[in-house]
Amino acid sequence: MTHYDGITGESDVKGYTLGGYWRDVTMSKNTNDAETLSMWATDILLEAHAIAPCPDHGYLRLRHSHHAVDYARSIAEHRKFSGKNKEQRVKAIEKVLDGLADTYPACE
Repeated sequence: MTHYDGITGESDVKGYTLGGYWRDVTMSKNTNDAETLSMWATDILLEAHAIAPCPDHGYLRLRHSHHAVDYARSIAEHRKFSGKNKEQRVKAIEKVLDGLADTYPACE
């Protein structure tokens, strides 16, 4: 479950901050390629407005916009990510989407 604190900008996704920016963590010894690709995919989903943080608790959740998800896939197809082909980039978007839900117990 991904959590974002909208006040401090902190997240349990290492290197992620809201607003379309994330720190360059590719040089970090503690971050592997899969984590970095997941952060990249999360950033694209936020940019496309396919996901959004819960305003009360900060958990990232689906917005149920098929157009936004299609737009995120299109961005992933065209925006390069080091060492990944188009299929791998789109699969990263799908993997992040599969890990999210539209509600969380804390939000109900």
